[in-house]
Amino acid sequence: MRVLAMYLTIMLMVLACGGGSHLTAPTSTVVPVATTAPATTTAPSTTTAPSTTTAPATTTAPSTTTAPATTTAPSTTRTAAVHPLALVVATINLLHGLDYASDCAPETDQCAAPARLQALWALIQNNLDCPDVVAFQEVSPRQQELVPDMLPALCDGRYQLVVDDRGLPDQEIILTDVQILDEAYVELAGSPIWSAQWVRLKTGLGMVDVFATHFASSSFNLDCLGPGMGGCDAACVPGDDYGACHPRQALSFLRDLSNDAVLQLVVGDLNRPIGDPRIGTLIDAGFIDTYRADGRPECDPKTGLGCSCCVEGGPPLAGLDDPAVRFTERIDFVLARPEVGCSLSVDPRTTGHWADRPLDSPVEGLWWATDHAGVVARLSLAC
Repeated sequence: MRVLAMYLTIMLMVLACGGGSHLTAPTSTVVPVATTAPATTTAPSTTTAPSTTTAPATTTAPSTTTAPATTTAPSTTRTAAVHPLALVVATINLLHGLDYASDCAPETDQCAAPARLQALWALIQNNLDCPDVVAFQEVSPRQQELVPDMLPALCDGRYQLVVDDRGLPDQEIILTDVQILDEAYVELAGSPIWSAQWVRLKTGLGMVDVFATHFASSSFNLDCLGPGMGGCDAACVPGDDYGACHPRQALSFLRDLSNDAVLQLVVGDLNRPIGDPRIGTLIDAGFIDTYRADGRPECDPKTGLGCSCCVEGGPPLAGLDDPAVRFTERIDFVLARPEVGCSLSVDPRTTGHWADRPLDSPVEGLWWATDHAGVVARLSLAC
């Protein structure tokens, strides 16, 4: 009922605004002014990580891109000491905290959204040492207001903000200190609930595509009824629900980009474990699960080791005030596909989960900054 209420609210908002296209032109990028580091927030000690389908016809690609890229899998994957030219990518689901779609009570300001972001800022800066790319999912309108104002206090203001703020309750944001070449907001099956944010970066490795997304959860995962209905398009195949179509749409979008990217990444909360067919669609297309490529253990729901989801509990704080909560699933990923002829290296020293344990001390009564653990991966290529 909560998700249904959220969907009806969103549809009213979309109708009031006149709707939107399947894929927008590149969005604006805000470059923050460098300032000092954030006020100290007690963060957990550095975590030791416990740890084809060929896509159907492509979705409409950004106007600035051209010929399709290959989906052939790379020949090798290595876990080794990473070359100095490396890319560090982190992702995490923020928990929107909307009172009609979560157990965050209205009077809690979306489970203390400002304090939770401040705690995440401390983790990103102190535990992750300011990655090159940070992707957020499930970002609420309130959080989209907070992030630009708080961004100058993160990592000395180095990050650019990539978002198409549509005022929707569940969007993606990308932060990066790497040169941005292009970007777009992508509607997925079940839009406007489900979406992605794409950005092309000019890195030391070469051109890199980052597709940050939130695939369908079981609470809103209807059957596709045909192209042009509810965000479903030609990439979806008969029998697909929203979640099954999402990886096909991701592959279709990436395939339609120009073929000069040395690395493509699909990152975010994919809402299914590694053995699920929706993740298999991406693996079969050549994407590599960087967490497992690093030799990390698979999720053990009995102990929480290697898991990334989820903190659960009732009102008013949705379990974020309970330090004894244990994760039971691994549904958050950094998936990487190098271009043909290149092999991917994953640094075992800096790849794994983060925000996967309670804070050292509570912040405004909260032991957790969000209800998911994040994933971080340090990647390099040999071509």
